[in-house]
Amino acid sequence: MFFCKFNIFQVPDSIPERGIASYDQLKNRFRRVEFASRQAALVPESTGMWGHVLAITLSFFLVTEHSFTTEDDDQSLISRAGYFVDKNKFLEASECLEKLTKLPKNVCQDWIDEVKRTSLVRQTISVAKAESQLHSIHSF
Repeated sequence: MFFCKFNIFQVPDSIPERGIASYDQLKNRFRRVEFASRQAALVPESTGMWGHVLAITLSFFLVTEHSFTTEDDDQSLISRAGYFVDKNKFLEASECLEKLTKLPKNVCQDWIDEVKRTSLVRQTISVAKAESQLHSIHSF
């Protein structure tokens, strides 16, 4: 029961009140975050408002795909994250997004945090189930 108690104390206090996101909710939210982060990746540094206008305009002509790329530029990292989201591998997707540069990473940070919270709770539940099954086997 030690691992179960340890894991439960790792769960943030806000989780019982707010709950966690389902896989479908994480996927839907990623689609919105993906579009905004791709726009943010197009903004040249130190260009001010005109850089944002240019990025918004260019984003409409951007062909997006979800593929496992080996490059580490922002657009490739977002594509790789999309590939992992399509396969329900949200932790891997969040690891890709953690590698983004300043502005695109800031756009994704809430989604990354939500994935981490969801994964923590799911792992805690999994450990609790395993420990309770182990305990019930030993009680026979």
